[in-house]
Amino acid sequence: GVFLANKELKRESISAKPNSTRQESCDDARGGSPGKVVSRQSSVRDMISAYESAKKKQRIEEKEEGAAANDNLANDESEPINNVGKQQESSSSQSTNDDGNQTKEKATIIETSSLQKGPLVGIKESVFCMIPIEGFRKESVEAVFLFFKGVHEMIKLCTDMELLLDMLKLCNTFKMQSPLATITQKIQKCNITSENLMNIFETTEKFETIEQYKELSRDLSLRCLNFARSNLASWQVMTNFVLKHESKADLMVKLFKNLKQASAVTIRRRVVNDNKVQDESPTFILANLEWKILIKRASGFRIVVEVQQPDGTGAWSCSAQIQLKLVKQDGKPFHTENLEFTFGPGKEAKEFPDYKKLPQKLGSIKGFLLDAKITVKQVSDLHQFSSAIENNNEWFDLTPVVGHNNATSAEDSQKSDESESKSSVVVVFLCDNNLPIAILQSLLIKESEYFRTLFASGSAPGKDVKTAQTRSFPVSGFNPVAIKSLVDYLKGFPELLESRQNFSVLADILRFCQQYSISKPVESISKKMLQLPLSMDNLVQTFEASQALKLDGGCTAAVAGALEQKCVEFAGANLASWPALLSFIVDKSDNMKTVIQIIKHLGQNTKCVIRARFGEVSAMTAETSKNSPFTIRANFPWTIQIKREVNSKGKEYLGAYLYNDGSSFKNWSCDVKGSKISLYHRKDGFSAKLEEEGGGDQIDSYNEKDRSWGMSEMMLWSDLINPEKGFIKDDEIFVEARFEV
Repeated sequence: GVFLANKELKRESISAKPNSTRQESCDDARGGSPGKVVSRQSSVRDMISAYESAKKKQRIEEKEEGAAANDNLANDESEPINNVGKQQESSSSQSTNDDGNQTKEKATIIETSSLQKGPLVGIKESVFCMIPIEGFRKESVEAVFLFFKGVHEMIKLCTDMELLLDMLKLCNTFKMQSPLATITQKIQKCNITSENLMNIFETTEKFETIEQYKELSRDLSLRCLNFARSNLASWQVMTNFVLKHESKADLMVKLFKNLKQASAVTIRRRVVNDNKVQDESPTFILANLEWKILIKRASGFRIVVEVQQPDGTGAWSCSAQIQLKLVKQDGKPFHTENLEFTFGPGKEAKEFPDYKKLPQKLGSIKGFLLDAKITVKQVSDLHQFSSAIENNNEWFDLTPVVGHNNATSAEDSQKSDESESKSSVVVVFLCDNNLPIAILQSLLIKESEYFRTLFASGSAPGKDVKTAQTRSFPVSGFNPVAIKSLVDYLKGFPELLESRQNFSVLADILRFCQQYSISKPVESISKKMLQLPLSMDNLVQTFEASQALKLDGGCTAAVAGALEQKCVEFAGANLASWPALLSFIVDKSDNMKTVIQIIKHLGQNTKCVIRARFGEVSAMTAETSKNSPFTIRANFPWTIQIKREVNSKGKEYLGAYLYNDGSSFKNWSCDVKGSKISLYHRKDGFSAKLEEEGGGDQIDSYNEKDRSWGMSEMMLWSDLINPEKGFIKDDEIFVEARFEV
């Protein structure tokens, strides 16, 4: 409990009309002392006044009955101490203690938990009013009510947003004003970090429930958004953030949606008035593009707004309105400039006019503030995802499929034919929702070891549906379309199955075949699943299909592993930038659990294979290079780089390198074992890799200063571009890198 004099509490609480229907007595329910029933949401001032009015009414009634007020109070020792303490009052609301001194004004107990019965040690000859404070944290109550006594440190030193929110609710409930300014200031100036971003953003959602703090909630939410805008513009940082806050997926998606959909931002930078200093803002997110603001001082003073070329994008455009405002440190603007500009290929940066007279204008000012407000009007032709891998199905190793033993002895077939020739029993598969799909029992016996054994034993489940020639067989957990496609295939109508492109349906067919030992379509379906092109639309569905097959095990395990690897390779190639990752998370938020699993696999995939196609090779000049699109492996972005190298003797060679762009980390390092770069022979397809370099157990270390490994003289350039040698076709070459992180 917290003890305060009534005058302290009354001074802090503004009287208000009751705004709740819940009623409680201000006295403890266990006691019998009188107390007026007041609103639970009334102010503390009202509650104290109600209690004092009830006591005054009691004294008047006692006098009218001829009873002495002091005797009555003295004899009221049976009343629980947590309702009314040992009480004595004179007509002047003062009493005398054992030492003959007058006691101070009546005090109030603010109860945060039930008090034990019994005397209050050190408290004598005083009257207490019990104010129950329920539904609030003990620390909040102590901080707020001790604030009334001049102890402000508990609020000023508090950094827990949940606790500050609880304090706000407490002040709002009991209409207490003086702590509000301090609490609000603490919230407005709270330090946002990557560690507490989600907690603070979650708190803003709760602020929304308090009407008078909605503006505070919006301001804090905007601060969270601006922090995320400048601090999550990195693939590694964003993936680490997603995995760390997996338990708050819904809240995280809301933050990312705001981040992706926001079309305007104001960036404030402090600019030092020193011509020797080059300055640039951190990369920030706007309209799912990567932006920077640079200060260039060479040959004058220039401000540059820059948009990075989106990954995997050809033609694109972004129309934006830009306002630059230069502000002195006293807050007075001294220059403003507005313009509209359309960014695109070859126009990734807009340089503002040279401010040659700016240093003279600033005079002795050491620096100034730059406010850059960017409003995106329209973004078009922004295709974040590469489709290169989708169309190169020959690059995916088709894992050998281990099917069921489909060898049926001639004797078994003869017995089956003889037994079924005498009857035409129909088996009806009852799918989910009791959807019936019929097939002749003879076909099942012919194609399935499971049904052959089952029907031969006479223990088939289910009851006859219509006649003795019809059997029902319930099957659940499978897509009815998958069962229908398989049944038609077994009947000799393969068109429906062959037209299927849905990975979930194909996976259910394989699972059904696995469970009921149907071997005939397994190999063709497995190959089809591995050859179907992936896209961002079916990536989640395909990955879920691979996980379902993995659970079943058996003959589907090999297909599951190959399909999972195909999904991870596709995701690594198409989600290798944070804008692509951000779009993927927002667009697939309904399947967030699967999205997180895909991101986890990208980080866990330490055995890596990267394949790249390079075109227009013969047009490369000396010392020029080409890079493949970045792909994510082991949570790092990797690329293959080729160069037309010239050695000290003037001979030209093909140089091939594995490059790690770990620039999002500080002091990063990465050890790689068994690196091998191969050049594919094109004359007879992709059957041979006739040039290989590297391999073995050699360890190569990558870090900020050393980002690549490879060979500067992999092959004579003249041999490479000679079609007769078989490495180039249609002016294209294919290079592969294998390594283990």
